Amino acid sequence: MRHCFQRAGALIGGEKANGVGGELACPHNGSDFIERSGHPGVLCYGNAMDVTRKSILLWHPWLVAARTVPMEETEETEETEETEETEETEETEETEETEETMAHDPATHNTPSLARQMWQTLEPYHAMIYFSPEARQAFVDAGLRGFWMGYFASRAAAMGPAPAEVVTATFYNFHPTMVARAIPDAWRFSTPDRVLAARYQAADAAALARIACEACDVAGRALFAGHASLPWPHEPHMVLWQATTLLREYRGDGHVVALLAEGLDGCEAHITQVATGRAPRAAIQPHRAWSDAEWAAAEERLRRRGWFDAAGALTDRGRTGRQTVEDRTDVLAMPPWEHLGAERSARLRELVWPLSDAIVGQGGVPMPNPLGLSWP
Repeated sequence: MRHCFQRAGALIGGEKANGVGGELACPHNGSDFIERSGHPGVLCYGNAMDVTRKSILLWHPWLVAARTVPMEETEETEETEETEETEETEETEETEETEETMAHDPATHNTPSLARQMWQTLEPYHAMIYFSPEARQAFVDAGLRGFWMGYFASRAAAMGPAPAEVVTATFYNFHPTMVARAIPDAWRFSTPDRVLAARYQAADAAALARIACEACDVAGRALFAGHASLPWPHEPHMVLWQATTLLREYRGDGHVVALLAEGLDGCEAHITQVATGRAPRAAIQPHRAWSDAEWAAAEERLRRRGWFDAAGALTDRGRTGRQTVEDRTDVLAMPPWEHLGAERSARLRELVWPLSDAIVGQGGVPMPNPLGLSWP
């Protein structure tokens, strides 16, 4: 068991944090209870799930995140009741008008930046399944051999015993020979059902994200469609993990579309990402099996297209092209967050952030990483 994660003096076991009351949400053995105390701001996640469900909350037996909301004293004014009523009416009308504008204006909350913020918040919650020792052991117990067989089989299992060609196509940026070393052998050592069961044994969670998934259409999203065909888990904490999986694969399928639209193949996608400074080459190339010769050939293709200069740096054309990929990815990822709305999206982010922060803080997702994820 790992040590608890504490912030702002929050105490283990549902007690108030040093004079700061709060909302305590402690899932115990798969069931949730919420206790409200004097002031908003404290979330306490306790021993969730039995031993067979190795998960984030099991990984962090007492995950405590405190968000202190300062109590500001209000000053009495000498304004008349009529003035206060007028101002309140004007404020209400202005608020309603602002909310109505935000609901339709892409320049406010329904912007691609929201899609990127939600991805950054939710991704560690899903991605720990690739890095945690509990998950790796679960895949070994299911019959798989080695880290990469566990990775490819667990992510592809939703599509059934898919051949290497299908996995290469849907995962997009892995070298085909790297995929072929794990698939289809994985299906000789195990089955998609066993692998999926092992995957669920290694995850944990809780709920708003499922509503966001309702707006995700399967059209053109092959990997997302595979996972969307799976039944939803029953436990609320497992629902969140499944939802984060769906949302990240929905975004990932859209990212592939954006890369194709800019004419970038899998290796070129990595090289342009490295050139932006989002991730070092060492965090990507060894984990995607592109050789130095293939990497250099892809760089040369990008130079011929005017994306790279002679020194191997992005040109203005290259920077614009790569940013277009990111912007289009965000736009294509917006439907679930437009469906959920600004208020509920913000609430979901508020709830998941402490979990993801603890996962990253305790090494559940390495930094840097081949996901292109930075933190915070």
